[in-house]
Amino acid sequence: MILKYNTGNTNAITLDDGALEVVESFTYLKSIIDEQEGFDAVVSARTGETKAEFLQLNNIWNSKQLSAS
Repeated sequence: MILKYNTGNTNAITLDDGALEVVESFTYLKSIIDEQEGFDAVVSARTGETKAEFLQLNNIWNSKQLSAS
């Protein structure tokens, strides 16, 4: 898998007689690498992850089975 960025070269890259797949974005170490959006894609992904985690915690915080005493 390769990401071409700011290049006019369209030649295929091969490894062991097989062409590597060209992609527009991929995830690496929980960061999205994207040829178009750059850092915006990382921020969007992390915002989505944060919302999902918050919703899970919100269920715990609002649980009637827990007390604050």
